[in-house]
Amino acid sequence: MKNLYPTPSALEPRLETSQSSNDQFKIAYWCGKYEGHLFQTSPAATYERYSRCLSKFISHFPQKRFTYDFLRADFEDYKKARLKEGASATTVNIELSILRGFWRFMLKMASPGVMINPARGVRVKMPSKKRKVVADAKNAVADGVLGPMEVHPANRICG
Repeated sequence: MKNLYPTPSALEPRLETSQSSNDQFKIAYWCGKYEGHLFQTSPAATYERYSRCLSKFISHFPQKRFTYDFLRADFEDYKKARLKEGASATTVNIELSILRGFWRFMLKMASPGVMINPARGVRVKMPSKKRKVVADAKNAVADGVLGPMEVHPANRICG
């Protein structure tokens, strides 16, 4: 599959295409605008990371060319696909945060065809650390490593 969005460089912003009234609805046009903004306001590493993320997301949906084509279900599908590829939950959450920021940028800039942020609320649920501590303590008791008194709530192992 040919990548329509070349990998960006921290040394040069993505080239912007000529603007027509139809271009303002195209996702590639807004990627260029956002990357230009990032190039001027962010460190080089941030610009590269965000640009890679946007390119990866957009190339995941080659049939979608316009801002209004993207729905919440697309972000959920992307999340599932990235986890299936082996990306960690933390990495996927970072990528989703970048995408939420991109849509927030389009909303602030009054992008035609963008009425809501479809990425809002899409996250990979992370297990809470407190639950993990409780589960580890209970497993330790079951394995005979800790005695029941060491797991008592007054001893703060279970919270």
